[in-house]
Amino acid sequence: MDATPLVAGQVLEVVGASGVGKTEILYSAVLQNVLPKRHDNLVFDGGETSVLFIDLDYRFSVIRFTELFRHRVLSVASRQRSGESHYVS
Repeated sequence: MDATPLVAGQVLEVVGASGVGKTEILYSAVLQNVLPKRHDNLVFDGGETSVLFIDLDYRFSVIRFTELFRHRVLSVASRQRSGESHYVS
């Protein structure tokens, strides 16, 4: 995914065939934007912003998003506490 951030007012539409990863791309984009830059001495390099996700076919899973969020937080915490780079992919 391109590292160029979206700015306020931009719209991102993702289209493609079923099963190619559109939803995962959107989960990743949402996650990167809602994470804080820093929290409790951990560096997330997030966007610290709000996201409006319009899901017309009800496929956005809050449970899946929560799993991804938790995995990212634990991964960053583990890497940074072990002395690895604070870069967040």
